[in-house]
Amino acid sequence: MSPLAMDMLVPDLQNKSYSEAKQVLEAHEESLAARVRATDRVPMRTGYTRYQLKETKTPFVFVVIHGLYRNPGQFRHLYPMLETFQQNILFLNLPGHGMDMMAAGHANHQDWVRSMRRAAAAATHLGEKIIFITQSTGGALALIHTLDHPETVGGLFLIEPALRVNPLLSTLVCLTHPVMPSLNWLYALAGRDDDVDQLPYMGTRMGCEASRVMKTYLHAHSRQRSRTAREDELFERIQAPVIVFNNMADQIVSRRAIQRFQRTVSGPTYYIEIPKAQASYHADEEFMFGVIQQHQAEISAFFQSVGL
Repeated sequence: MSPLAMDMLVPDLQNKSYSEAKQVLEAHEESLAARVRATDRVPMRTGYTRYQLKETKTPFVFVVIHGLYRNPGQFRHLYPMLETFQQNILFLNLPGHGMDMMAAGHANHQDWVRSMRRAAAAATHLGEKIIFITQSTGGALALIHTLDHPETVGGLFLIEPALRVNPLLSTLVCLTHPVMPSLNWLYALAGRDDDVDQLPYMGTRMGCEASRVMKTYLHAHSRQRSRTAREDELFERIQAPVIVFNNMADQIVSRRAIQRFQRTVSGPTYYIEIPKAQASYHADEEFMFGVIQQHQAEISAFFQSVGL
């Protein structure tokens, strides 16, 4: 983890009152914002951990975790919706992303888990229950916390959660990253030249690390022989309300794993499957926003089941 990523870790709020925690977090955000303003080297101006805090602790706190190669700005289309609930919000920027993207080659999945744990620990000072808002790798990280600390989680909002990464792609990036560190060639081959321009630090090593997030956790917490059995054993423990969006055109994460997940969890589940004809590529922000606009009824039902 780079020195900048260490600085971006959400501060430890243990034994602090809400007013003290609010002061610490606002100072933390301002220190990061000042670093962004002071440099022209960072093209992603939304790429740092931020907080939207009320005057008092709220019943819920939204913890927003972006996907691989993205940053908190990925959810800018959702900000107005989240703000209507008048709850505290924590937007997490993972190590090797956003303003830390130039150190992307040094970040690994353990760094992301550590960052998520620090954020979740802080979130318990901001709200009585956490509602995770996530995409892809962010969803895998949210599930790890949910399985470890179910009593702290009020709901899971999962867009294309990376329960499993496409095994062919995972094998390819894990084998090639020592000799072909950039992913630009893969995106260019797929016709996604705009992503190459926007994400110049995308690397095969980061893609390999993303495939290890859920896999590593499952191996450590289940003695079942097959990965499917491990997933079923752990996911059935989830009782918090879940809304999950499954992009049937997605070539990055396993669509079948998401289908099985929504059948396995024990709590209220709202499953939205986007047909290929209406879908787009993984992590398309405009597509995500459009899907959310089209499924307001299911989203409202999910938030009502949470208690909002």
